[in-house]
Order: sequence, then structure tokens, then C-alpha cells
Amino acid sequence: VRPRKGRPPQDFVGTPQATDIRAPLVVLIDGASASASELVSMVLKERHRATVIGGRSIGKGSVQELIKLPDNGLLRVTVADYIGPNENRLAASGITPDIFLAPPRGQTVLEGGAPAEDDWVQTAVDILRAEGVRRSDPIALYGPAR
Repeated sequence: VRPRKGRPPQDFVGTPQATDIRAPLVVLIDGASASASELVSMVLKERHRATVIGGRSIGKGSVQELIKLPDNGLLRVTVADYIGPNENRLAASGITPDIFLAPPRGQTVLEGGAPAEDDWVQTAVDILRAEGVRRSDPIALYGPAR
């Protein structure tokens, strides 16, 4: 995080662990993806750790504080910007996916639709299969069981 002048930067650096899962990853983003989801998408994309698909994200790559004014108004001040591992700022234009997808037809999984009928989920599954993930591998396709 790179704050305004006079404040120290904050670096959050991950290091590889022996327990890391090395399965292929696909990240889906769209115009509703913002803040933390954008930061995660940017890091995974810059590290070539995931294929990012969907639409451009919202572009909310900043940290803001609200300052209460004497007249009970509020002033929103940007105090820091998110910076990726390649020193790229998460721009107001958002994250550009590696593969753009047409808007989904029908109900998405997030809206209660079935995964088999969600175009974006099926595209992600196709990408994972092309990278060698087996249909029978539920951890790689759908994440660990809860």
C-alpha cells in the first residue's frame, strides 16, 4: 500500500510454503469486482499464478478515510493506493482480464443458478481442464470442502 506523502508504505509479501496448493487457478471478475477482490486478482495475474477471465473490474484501488466535518458533513479522503507486486497501481480503470467474456446468459451461480448452466463457470472449468485438471478433482475445480 502506498500512502500519501509523509506516511510509510506498507508491504505485504507472501512467501512460498511447502503446503501451497499448486493447482491451476481461474479467477472470474466483472464490473462488480472491487477493492480486495481486485487486489487479489491483480496479484495473481501479475504473478502468472491464475488466468483472469470475465469483464473489467470496477477500479476501486484505493484506501479511503472519512473525516467528520464540524457541520456534520463527511469528507472522503484517499489516503493510499493499492500497488501490485510489479509496482503497478490498481488504476481507476480496473483490472483487465486475460480473457474477456460476453455477459452471462441466464442466472449465474452467484444469483442461484446451476454451475452447469453458468457460461462463465463453464469457461473456467474448460480452462482448468485444458491445463490438465481432472473432472474428478473437486479441490482443483471447486475449492476445498467446507
